Amino acid sequence: MKALEKIFAALALISLILKFKLTSGGDSLFMALTLLLACFYFALSVLLFNKIKFRDIIENKFPQDTPVFRIALSVVTGLAISIICTGIIFKLLSLVGGEQMLTIGAGLSIIITLISIFNYIQSKESYYSSILIRTIIFAVLGVFLRLTTNLDIIKYQYRNHPDYIQAYINLEKDPMNEGLRKKLQLERYRIFLSEEELKIYKKKNGL
Repeated sequence: MKALEKIFAALALISLILKFKLTSGGDSLFMALTLLLACFYFALSVLLFNKIKFRDIIENKFPQDTPVFRIALSVVTGLAISIICTGIIFKLLSLVGGEQMLTIGAGLSIIITLISIFNYIQSKESYYSSILIRTIIFAVLGVFLRLTTNLDIIKYQYRNHPDYIQAYINLEKDPMNEGLRKKLQLERYRIFLSEEELKIYKKKNGL
């Protein structure tokens, strides 16, 4: 299960790098792979944190001695991390709701971290340390992105394309202006389309 987690996390990280390198299709790839990671934590957190193998589930050998508290904590931890992953998608794609998701996910992760610290001090069990590692990483990531503005992200991602940044700033000031929205879209196409494709787009849209 940990191997699967590492694979999904690595794929999500690679897609994030491709997104910030402005690779064509990077946004879609980032969204799909990060959502896959979110689904992994949401659906399989009980198996991951309690070190239960798929084979045990298939053969109906789910450990009967697993404490209910551990199952519940695993489920809530998976939920918190999946919310943060989804919030990251929304935040980095400038979609509505990203900041709220990051706030909820990071808040839950901090609470889980405190509970896990308390229990780890008492028991020294690896179960709590494995949860701690993940909740601390995702809580820090969630808080960092929550405090980072969309404009800061845009300025970094499009740092070599000042015209796009300016078009984004102008649209932020007047979000209902359709002309500014088209200008932003045009500047985005300048980045990703060839000159010939851009000419076709401008002719088709009367620009």
